[in-house]
Amino acid sequence: MAYRDMYPAQPDPRQAQRSGIARSAVVLCTFLFSFGFPGKLANFFGGDRISMLLQYVLFAVQIVIMLISSGDSLMDVKVIDLKKEFTPIYFLLGLFFATSMLVTHDLSSQLISCLRFSVTAMFAISVVQWYDVKQILTFTYWAQSVIVLLCLMYMLALPSQAFAMVDGERSFIGMFPGKNVCGAQLAFGLSMQAALLRLHLNEGRQPSAFFYVILLLQLLMLVMSRAVGSLISGGVPVAYVLLSRGSRGPFRRLPIGMLYILGSVGFLVFALNLMPMLEPVLAMIGKDATLTGRIPMWQQHVSNLLSSHTFTGYGFAMFWENDLAVEAFHAAFDENSWAGSMTTGAHNELIELWLDVGLIGMGAYFFMLWRSFRRIGGMREDVYAFCIAMMLGFLIKGLTERTHSTASFWTLYMFLSCALALKDQASQQTQQPRLRT
Repeated sequence: MAYRDMYPAQPDPRQAQRSGIARSAVVLCTFLFSFGFPGKLANFFGGDRISMLLQYVLFAVQIVIMLISSGDSLMDVKVIDLKKEFTPIYFLLGLFFATSMLVTHDLSSQLISCLRFSVTAMFAISVVQWYDVKQILTFTYWAQSVIVLLCLMYMLALPSQAFAMVDGERSFIGMFPGKNVCGAQLAFGLSMQAALLRLHLNEGRQPSAFFYVILLLQLLMLVMSRAVGSLISGGVPVAYVLLSRGSRGPFRRLPIGMLYILGSVGFLVFALNLMPMLEPVLAMIGKDATLTGRIPMWQQHVSNLLSSHTFTGYGFAMFWENDLAVEAFHAAFDENSWAGSMTTGAHNELIELWLDVGLIGMGAYFFMLWRSFRRIGGMREDVYAFCIAMMLGFLIKGLTERTHSTASFWTLYMFLSCALALKDQASQQTQQPRLRT
């Protein structure tokens, strides 16, 4: 028997403390950068190149911290440390990677996209194993507080750049490139802060005055952004999370997975088939039956996808990088129209996902969501508060915008929600008494 097996080294408390601080710093920075930091502040320090450099440095640090945290010492580090309870997430990542590498037109760019997406998911799984729900929400709150205070400072120092004229209205954009980006981030921050507030109230505690100041500032900035979609995607989760507090049991909770699947698919079916029929009625009251040009764009994407790349898509995050595919899409519209020059997304989560990974990938995505949230009734209160606050906004925003990418806050927190739910299910199974045979 080796000496180290007979007399295992005792953990160094100071080393453990330093590791814990480093890990917390990486988590906080990851949340902060996913929220859009440094935004337009990067213009003062070298522009987009500095911002991209910082993101890749953080990407590398995430990998290092996951490796270091996989063992008690350097000898114990595990390059791959898979846990059975997270199998649906691993299955999704493997399928996305395999199909994307098979169909992509640019192997090097595809490899980078898949790796960043996979690291985002694996980092979310690691965070769930390192911290509990309240700690994750507290990290989120502090990262969001930094964003809100930076937006406030930006508005006070450079008011002309903190607002933009959009459709004849003066909209708040803060340190972000546009009102929709700004609104989406603020709405998400409000939803997650509402979940943290719910946990505080459940414990019979009142948050600090600073907590409410940040909450109020976010609300004011969201209203000033005039982003109607974000007001809805933030308002609905906040209202539900706070008003449903105290409701328990399987019949008083929303079935998160099926709600997302049926809601997103049902909306798309309704928009593509019934909205055009309502055009005469909507025109009489001055409303647009095309959802600002989105429905014709979705119809064309569906038509193209049914004739090509139906089951595999064009590779994760690669459709808009494929010149031939984009040209074929633009050819159906006037070159001066909105859809005829669109290069920033399909403005619907399911259409975008179909373009990226096809029907096979969409099936794996739906399976992961169903498997993650299938046991709502027995889910712990804190886990449910986190998941419903995130997934309600994720659903609503995804109806008219793209919500997934390689490392956005939507992607990161979607995986955090799934990982928390899967971990909670595994915990429930281990606690159930075994039947004697």
